[in-house]
Amino acid sequence: MKSICFTSFILLFSLVGFSCTTVRLVNQGNITCPIEMETYRIALPDLEPWKEWAVTQTPMNETVSFQRLKIHPLNGVILGRTEILIFKTEFLPVENGISETELAKALIDKEERIMRGAGETTDGYELRDVKKAVVELNGKKLHTMTYRVTRGSATMASFKRCYFVKAAYYLYFPDDFQDSHNVYRFLIQESYIPGAFVSVDLEKIHPIINAFRLIPPEDNGQS
Repeated sequence: MKSICFTSFILLFSLVGFSCTTVRLVNQGNITCPIEMETYRIALPDLEPWKEWAVTQTPMNETVSFQRLKIHPLNGVILGRTEILIFKTEFLPVENGISETELAKALIDKEERIMRGAGETTDGYELRDVKKAVVELNGKKLHTMTYRVTRGSATMASFKRCYFVKAAYYLYFPDDFQDSHNVYRFLIQESYIPGAFVSVDLEKIHPIINAFRLIPPEDNGQS
């Protein structure tokens, strides 16, 4: 089985990657529609809510990243950031008898183990409030894990201007999974300084998931 442990890398980057001297993201406001990768497209019906976001596309591994900063309106200090990622993972054919549910559970459990291990050995963060479920959005069945990441007490984190994270991770097995061996992952992370007056809304990813469409193989040159 081939897997990309992408979630944990993004998590660590979110916790340490802010700069209070940069008040604008590279490519901020560059969103166009549709966003097209080799096997999927994202066709948002309304781009107005996304005009302050920066979008990065990596065709090589079919990854799309949306980012928006949370900035204090008076002093320009960065109070947090929202990151949304969509990426494709390819698997070798799975063994007969392994169900989608079993594979999804194995993948999500693995991500949880990696994040817990990283917190214990390198970064000192704590993984909290982990919840796993199956949900449906716009006709898509999604295996999910939501969680919160902290660093010590909220009071101390606020004083030191350290970032906490709330996140939701989704796995989507398309109907053609047994033939394509493709799984699509969606991740939203809301990074914020405890005590700062910023909104944290994990449902910001829902319009992206709703706008996600597979491109038929005959339309992208695949046989």
